[in-house]
Amino acid sequence: MKKWNGVMISNDFEADVQIYHKESIGGSLGEWSGHGVAKSIINFDNDICKTNIGDIIITKLSFDGKSFTFQGSGKPIFNKS
Repeated sequence: MKKWNGVMISNDFEADVQIYHKESIGGSLGEWSGHGVAKSIINFDNDICKTNIGDIIITKLSFDGKSFTFQGSGKPIFNKS
């Protein structure tokens, strides 16, 4: 499992995030998920958020609207090592 720290940007928010990527064998996309803290309150109307890393589904949002956990959808764009 790989861990990545960085900034996630969407039309609705910008957040410092930590992402965990479990790569799979055999060409499938694997799984990725993580958690983050937004720089402002997250206001979104969609189930899926498009970000610079890939599409995410926010699975849990804190009461203050800033801390969140998410599940990635599709191929992530954060592995550039």
